[in-house]
Amino acid sequence: MKYCSQKSDFPAAPHIAVLHFGSVYVPGDERSRQCPGHGYPEHYESVVTYIAFNDTPEGKEELRKWVEQHQKDDYRIIEATPKNVKTKLVVDLT
Repeated sequence: MKYCSQKSDFPAAPHIAVLHFGSVYVPGDERSRQCPGHGYPEHYESVVTYIAFNDTPEGKEELRKWVEQHQKDDYRIIEATPKNVKTKLVVDLT
C-alpha cells in the first residue's frame, strides 16, 4: 500500500487503487469573525487521497484488509494502467 501525493509516488506498472474521499476543516480567519464579509469564513474543503496497491495476491490481500477497516468510509476502487505521454513539436516555416 502506498499513499500517492506526488508524481514520483505513483506506480509505473498497472495496479489497483483506492480513491478515498474526505474533507478538511479550514477555520475562518479573524477578519471574518470581527467583520463579516471580509476575510474567509470557516469551511470544509474536499480532499481525495490516492492509495495504490500492487496487483499481486499480496497486494489484493492488503486491499481486502484496508476495505475491512474502512467499510463506512466514502471510497472507490479502480484498476489503473499508467500511460506514457509523448509530445512532438513541429515548426513549419513555410
